[in-house]
Amino acid sequence: MNQINIASQGKNARSRWNSFIKDSGRDLKKNKYIYIMAIPIILYFVIFHYIPLYGNVMAFQDYSPGKGFLGSPFVGFQHFVDFFYRAILLAAFQEYRADQRIPDPLGFPDSHNFGPSYE
Repeated sequence: MNQINIASQGKNARSRWNSFIKDSGRDLKKNKYIYIMAIPIILYFVIFHYIPLYGNVMAFQDYSPGKGFLGSPFVGFQHFVDFFYRAILLAAFQEYRADQRIPDPLGFPDSHNFGPSYE
């Protein structure tokens, strides 16, 4: 009796899966223009919300472009400790303040065109 129920459940699951695939195909054909209109929205979220998350991964790694995300060793909070306990933070802040005091000849309010140098 128990074996019959297990076998019938497998057949039911298979038939439910087949009907799901068939219904999905029908829905795709029926609403294909709606799915086409959704493609730019999906691309927007992938490009501007998911891909930048790799930057968060790089913050905790000794990242090397040759090794990639999976091959670079994990260093934890070491980069943050280095940044806050060494003079890097103070040097960056002082350079930022010095840049604010230098007038820009073209009148732009921010003169950070070349990025900070910490040395």
